[in-house]
Amino acid sequence: MSTKIFLGIMVVMLAIAGYVAYTKVMDEEYVPLGGEGISFICSDASYFVADFSPTFERLNIMVDGVVERSLNRVVGTDLYLYEDASFAYTFAGEEVRVVDKAEGVEFVCSQPFDPNNAPYNFGDLGEGGGEPQDPSLAVRESIVGKWQSTDDENFTREFRSGGLAVDGYVGSEDSTGTWEVFAADTGTETPFPQEEGAIYLKMVMDEEIFYFKVGVVTPDQLELIYLDRGGVLTFTSLQEE
Repeated sequence: MSTKIFLGIMVVMLAIAGYVAYTKVMDEEYVPLGGEGISFICSDASYFVADFSPTFERLNIMVDGVVERSLNRVVGTDLYLYEDASFAYTFAGEEVRVVDKAEGVEFVCSQPFDPNNAPYNFGDLGEGGGEPQDPSLAVRESIVGKWQSTDDENFTREFRSGGLAVDGYVGSEDSTGTWEVFAADTGTETPFPQEEGAIYLKMVMDEEIFYFKVGVVTPDQLELIYLDRGGVLTFTSLQEE
């Protein structure tokens, strides 16, 4: 092969590679943050690099230099929450909480210690320009999942990401509706006076509205105080196999 032909082939290959790289950047398929991204090591022994678009509207999860998945930031929130059909990533402070929807598990990932560089703090960026953070955030995140009644094991209640609620009872068809968690004094109108510092749950099932005050919510336990009829509903987390 002559030198001219070889150089010609190299020029064409470089042009193609350049075009592909340019197209990926323009499509935000892969747009690095500061050219490096942010490394995380997870409690399940996995690891990845979080690469964000310049506006933080898109996230790439990279493992060993390969993009495993691309997610968009959830609109309508100041949170650094990125979600698709299979995963949800919530960045806060110096950590990220990862929810594997398919497996029904979640774990926390932290930035590795680097004595020469301070960790990236998403809490500072997520404060909405000095606006107070929503105190119902932790409840809103923790309540997502499927719960089984401690009073009647045949009854389950599931809160899905995106606001879908599903009530199930053995031998009956599921009932679906919507759910919303909000803090007192945040502008949500209710037919009852709200207590300062309280967190509330609003559910709409079969066109009927139900209000609860959230008593306890942990990874294993959920307690809802019925505001319309009185009484307390208690649940335990149900991990489906």
